[in-house]
Amino acid sequence: MQETLYDVSMERSVLNTLFFDFERVVDEHLDIFGSLRREFFYLPFHGSMFQTISDLFEIDKPVDELMVRDHLVNKGIFDETAMLMVLTSNVLSPTSLESYIDTMRERYVARETIVTLGQSKSAIEESGDAIGALSDLEQRLETIHAFNAGDGRFKTARQLLNSRDRLKDRRIATNFPPIDSILGGLDEGSLTILTGEFESGKTHLAYSMIERASFTYKVGLLSLEFGEEDYEERLLQLSHLTMHQDNIITNFDTFYISEVMGALYSLYHKGVRVVVIDSLGKIFDTGNKSETERVTDIVRKIDMVARKTKMAILLIAQGSKEENRDGRAGIMYSVMAGHIAKNFLLIVKEKDGSRTLKTIKNKQVRRYFDQKLLFEEGGSIFKVGKEFSIAASSKEKRDVFGDFN
Repeated sequence: MQETLYDVSMERSVLNTLFFDFERVVDEHLDIFGSLRREFFYLPFHGSMFQTISDLFEIDKPVDELMVRDHLVNKGIFDETAMLMVLTSNVLSPTSLESYIDTMRERYVARETIVTLGQSKSAIEESGDAIGALSDLEQRLETIHAFNAGDGRFKTARQLLNSRDRLKDRRIATNFPPIDSILGGLDEGSLTILTGEFESGKTHLAYSMIERASFTYKVGLLSLEFGEEDYEERLLQLSHLTMHQDNIITNFDTFYISEVMGALYSLYHKGVRVVVIDSLGKIFDTGNKSETERVTDIVRKIDMVARKTKMAILLIAQGSKEENRDGRAGIMYSVMAGHIAKNFLLIVKEKDGSRTLKTIKNKQVRRYFDQKLLFEEGGSIFKVGKEFSIAASSKEKRDVFGDFN
């Protein structure tokens, strides 16, 4: 139980990073004093150290061991042993620092929740007023939730501009031109929805993307449409195509949205960068909701996980013929789902057997155009240029456009 409520070694590493690398932390615009608070520290002395660092920063004083020591001594709360333990702890990378802060916040919320539940239990035992106690409990839990959200996600306009170059590095190139040419890669923490009619090629396109991306990143596949045997058959049929099978992590046993979210977090902890979910229509949700509410709520939750984990998630969604006529894009039972996603793609099967991948929404690079694709029986997908002729031989197509698988 203790390890889920606090970790003093984690607190020491965060503090020591501020001592030894404070300028870097500030220069890289990690909003340390917005995202981290004194209350997140379990040990009071650690909280006092952090508060002292924050106070020194506010009055533009040097943040170092001697300054912090002097302030704590003057307050009569200095602890030599605790200070030494901090100064001998690991110094964290920017990514680890942010992760540690998130974990400390979550554990603080867990501690506060336990205390609040205990107080509500005592109130019911003393007064017998369960309704009043439950009402008070609900308000307290809402306060804790609001505190958990915190103001650490706020940034000034200057911080946004200064972090612009660093954010460019967060684009994930999938190594799959049909997707990269339209979106310029996938942004970390983004949700992309791919829709289209039945047998338009959604699954093959999405699977091909992560299979190509597997050469650079760990990728995940949550398949609700197909079982293990189906994907094994695909791997056997496409064994001649380029992919790194050890980097493709699959799951075929998640059907409720709670299971899908749990699987996504598990993939995140395994180091996965890109995930395909196949498909939206197969995900169950609990509660008495209309189909529209169900689909919209599921998409919102998946988008939330993408933002929290910084993974790029591609969600396959079925679109009806009526919804997708005349090049319009829609998702069955939901008008809102496409608005929630950062990118919205529509794949259309043309009369000549080729496909057109249309950019319906692109908040990454704000480019909107169609990409002509050709699917071959062998599994290859070709990006087609203006000079492409449907009658061209496979060799001619490879010479002109290259085999992207």
